Parts: sequence; structure tokens; C-alpha cells
Amino acid sequence: MLWPTSVRLSDEYFQSLTKSAVPLDETAIRALAHGGALTGAESKQGG
Repeated sequence: MLWPTSVRLSDEYFQSLTKSAVPLDETAIRALAHGGALTGAESKQGG
């Protein structure tokens, strides 16, 4: 196994992540979830 199945974050670190979250493109997430890679044209289409 390369990676553990779970990680434990300190409360302070978790709070910093939720305060500084980066908005994600749902189209890109769906493509990556299905094993695809985005090209420049696909990533500029927006969603």
C-alpha cells in the first residue's frame, strides 16, 4: 500500500483549510473522477 486509507488533521490545520478553500471547477473534477485529463480547450469552457 502506497498511501494510508485515512489521514488525521489537527483541528487548527483543518480550520485553516476551510478558511482558505480554493474554488474548484466541477467539470474538471468530473473529468478527473472518470480517469480523463483535461486539454486546454476543455478547461476553458467553464461550467
